[in-house]
Amino acid sequence: MAGGAAGRERRLCAEPGPGLARDFGLCGQVQRAAVSMMSNVAEGFERIHLQEKLQFYNVARGSSAEVRSLLYVAEDNYPSLAEQSASLRKDVVRAGKLITGLIQSTQQRKQAQKNS
Repeated sequence: MAGGAAGRERRLCAEPGPGLARDFGLCGQVQRAAVSMMSNVAEGFERIHLQEKLQFYNVARGSSAEVRSLLYVAEDNYPSLAEQSASLRKDVVRAGKLITGLIQSTQQRKQAQKNS
C-alpha cells in the first residue's frame, strides 16, 4: 500500500500546468517522505532483531505523518488539488495503520521473547 501511495504522490507532482508541479521543494519532500515510508518498512522487515525492526517501523510511521502533513500543505496552497490530496491522505492513513499493526505485532513478539 505504501508503494502505491508513493506512486500516486509522484503523479500528483507531475500534473501539467501551474501549481504543485512547479513547487519543486514541496513535491520533492512529499516524494522523499513517501519513499521513506516504503523503504523503512522493507528494511525493518529484513532485520532479525526485534528492536531494530521496531526502530525502522517507527521511522516509517513518522514518515507517514510527514506525508499527511505535506498533503495538507499542498491542499492549502493548491485548492484545485484538494480532492486528489484528500484521497491520497486516506491511502496514507491506511498505510500508517498497517505500519502501526506491524509495530504492535513486533512489540508483542518482543514481549513474548522476554517472558520466555
